[in-house]
Amino acid sequence: SSSRMTPDVLLEVCREHGGYEIPALNDQLYLHFRGFARIENLDAFVNLKALWLESNGLQKLENLDALTKLRCLYVQQNLISRIENIRSLKSLIILDISQNRIAKLENIACLPCLETLNASKNTLSDAESIFELAGCKSLVTADLSHNQLDGDDILEAIAAAPALTSFKITGNPVMSTSQFRKKMICRMPRLVYVDRPVFEAERLAAEAWGQGGAEAELKARVDFKESKRLEAQEEQRQFREWKAAKIAERINSQETNGASKTSMVAPPVPVPESEGSSGREVNVSKLAHGFWASNATREAENSPRPNADGSLDVASFRASSYTPEPCGHEELKGGLPLPPPPQTSSHSATKGHSEGSALPVASESDQQLADSTDFNELD
Repeated sequence: SSSRMTPDVLLEVCREHGGYEIPALNDQLYLHFRGFARIENLDAFVNLKALWLESNGLQKLENLDALTKLRCLYVQQNLISRIENIRSLKSLIILDISQNRIAKLENIACLPCLETLNASKNTLSDAESIFELAGCKSLVTADLSHNQLDGDDILEAIAAAPALTSFKITGNPVMSTSQFRKKMICRMPRLVYVDRPVFEAERLAAEAWGQGGAEAELKARVDFKESKRLEAQEEQRQFREWKAAKIAERINSQETNGASKTSMVAPPVPVPESEGSSGREVNVSKLAHGFWASNATREAENSPRPNADGSLDVASFRASSYTPEPCGHEELKGGLPLPPPPQTSSHSATKGHSEGSALPVASESDQQLADSTDFNELD
């Protein structure tokens, strides 16, 4: 039947959750909400790490001896009245046995790796019912909320857990004890959570209250607030000093980089004195600017322009001929380099003479004009 944990049902569950048909290959098994009344036929699942058995009709923990590698066991929301038959679970880290009928914590001190215990919503009532916590050497977190825990010795029973740092106890009658939270914080210095986080200010105030009462608690709160204010001021002062140091470092770096760049700039090229020259330096940058500006103007004038119809003629893309103007650059011996003279082959010269064309030759007046030009006026 569907309420029994048969091998066929277990195989079907493995397939349903993407597991393996060979039981030993599965490391987790989901058997929750199945209506099982007993735990059985799990001996083949020797490598199981996590087992979900919540929300069934289980009345007893049994047949778990083969699961020696089990780390997580979830059996909440069942009908279990005792914690038993789990001594073989030496690797168990998490045990959730909440919402059952547990009246006493037992057989959990034999679990050396147990770190988390959830025993909420059971029938735990007094210090004796939770005495087992003292033997749980690795237990860090415990949930005992919504039970019937009451009595002055509950605090000592909880504090006896050697490694406990976090627990929940809300929903128990013991919470009505005067200053219960402060007493727990004073009694357990390692505590970081009691139904809510325990912060530094609260711990200092609770410890002061335990030593000197309400006045000492108030003084501890004022001192803590003042210490935090001074700490914030010190952090701001350190930040301002760090910021000022960084700004000064950046300024020094910029000045150093600027000086190095200035030393790398080449000095202007001097022009040696000659006839008709005053010895002034030629501004090379102005010459270069004029050269490129003239080329840009020439290119703009020679760029294709649309005709009346808005289209471009093919003839407008022809390169225009350009004859450089004569210039007396021979005087600038230390200035810009002279372009090489045009090379004319004998064939082209013969062809040009045969067609009646002649090469342009500078006249004597043009040559005298070029010789008298003072290029220092370009500055």
